[in-house]
Amino acid sequence: MVDLAALEPEQVGQLRVRGGVGGVSFQLDELVAGARQLEMLAGDLRDVELRLEGVRQGLIFAPFHAAATGPAAMTAVGEALSAWEAARSELEDLSRDVRMAHRDYEANEAAIAMQQAQGGLTPLHTFGLTRLAGEIPGSIAKPREITVAAGPARSIELDATPAGLLERARQLEGEPGAAVEVVRVERGGQPAYIVIVPGTRGGPMGGSDPFDMAGIAEGLGYNSVETIRAIREGLREAGAAPGSEVVAVGYSQGGIHAMNLAKDREFQGEFELKYVLTAGSPVGAVEADPNISSLHLEHRQDWVPITDGATGPDARNRVTVTLTDRVQTPEGEDHGLGPGHSLENYRDGAAELSGSRDPSVVESLGVLGGVVGVGGAATATTMALTRVPERKPQAPAQREVVTSRRQGGR
Repeated sequence: MVDLAALEPEQVGQLRVRGGVGGVSFQLDELVAGARQLEMLAGDLRDVELRLEGVRQGLIFAPFHAAATGPAAMTAVGEALSAWEAARSELEDLSRDVRMAHRDYEANEAAIAMQQAQGGLTPLHTFGLTRLAGEIPGSIAKPREITVAAGPARSIELDATPAGLLERARQLEGEPGAAVEVVRVERGGQPAYIVIVPGTRGGPMGGSDPFDMAGIAEGLGYNSVETIRAIREGLREAGAAPGSEVVAVGYSQGGIHAMNLAKDREFQGEFELKYVLTAGSPVGAVEADPNISSLHLEHRQDWVPITDGATGPDARNRVTVTLTDRVQTPEGEDHGLGPGHSLENYRDGAAELSGSRDPSVVESLGVLGGVVGVGGAATATTMALTRVPERKPQAPAQREVVTSRRQGGR
């Protein structure tokens, strides 16, 4: 039997990695593919056995005609036949063991998913979505059009590592109004674009800021339909042509919108989304396009990423890195959603990825680097986003009633 425990990636430093090329699911899928090849080889060996048996049958009477060489030929063919049979049997046993291991793994994953569905999450984990569902009226949560106003393009020095991209998200958080940033980089003579989406902001719920609490409902309940339209417009404003390669980066609520791009057919029909980076975002339940790579940062002290009740899938194209270091809110600062949800802590944790030798992390960072390189001179444009006011229904016009009195009437 295949030892499943031996396939689990080990924790390195403060990083615990799930999914990617080092994930159990991918390794078992590769083994199952190998098992199919072994079965094909076993079938070929069986054909050879039948031919050898035919030769052996033909040599039965050889000793009577060739007393000197007949017995030796019979012995050689018999030994060859036994060796082929042993090899075939070993290949079939190995293939069967691999398939049994794969079934056991899938059964365990199904049992874990069922446990979660039946209440495996603690009240703390479900607090965020329960509160959201209870506090946001349907009229406020319903998506509304978002307008986009492009600011002036400016030259920047880009650090294209996950830590550098999260630092840009941190700087975007300090903008006075709601905005996304579009960064244009040149890679191999062709431009690529990075879209950076911020986390949840304050302000009246359902107001003009699309990243208020109602924005979470739009992301989780409506697949970020209006935010994605605004991002598409922002990319066009920054000069992105149809087919341009795009990397999406999002923190907290912004990660929901960024990951929803990976399943939006209209967006993918216009642009080629290659990679998504999220930090502190509940995106485990998003069923993304399997051809799009993504890296998700979580922290063991951050409850926000698990408020959707799902863990990141163990898939080759999706890598989830959990930061396990202990963090705390500096004295005198606002506790907010807890130190585990701090963007600064996620940025600092992401800096450790560059030195990781985990195969899943190395492969994922390779995909990111293949799109945007390591950084350098780039052009950034801030896109101000505004949610249009809610249209209040107009009262129906009153009909003018004309009455007439008949002559001689009362």
